Amino acid sequence: MTCVDDERGMCYIEVKSSSAPLEEGIHFHMSENEYRFACENSDRYYVYYVASVNDKHPKVVPLGDVFRDSEFNDSNYYLSAKEYYVSANYRSEKKINRTSEKSGDSKN
Repeated sequence: MTCVDDERGMCYIEVKSSSAPLEEGIHFHMSENEYRFACENSDRYYVYYVASVNDKHPKVVPLGDVFRDSEFNDSNYYLSAKEYYVSANYRSEKKINRTSEKSGDSKN
C-alpha cells in the first residue's frame, strides 16, 4: 500500500496478519523482495500487524521501526530464514541417437 506523508512524501505500508492472538507474539513472513524493498526504503516503510484477524475485534499494531537506516532493526526484532526458494533451468531431453557396437558400426 502507498500513502503520501507531508514530511516524507511517498510512504509504503506493509500489512501482515495472523489469526493468532497478540499474546502469542508477532510472527509473519516476508519475501526476499519485500525485505529488500523495506531496507531500500526504510525511512518511508511502515509495517502494521493485525492479530486475531478472524475475530470480531482484531488488534492492529503499528510496527514502525522494523527497518531503519536501510537495514533490519535487530535490536527490537528477530529475523530467521525458514523458507527457501529452489529454481532450476529446464532443458528438454534431446533424443540421443546411439549406435550399438554390436551392429558393426564401431570403428577401431
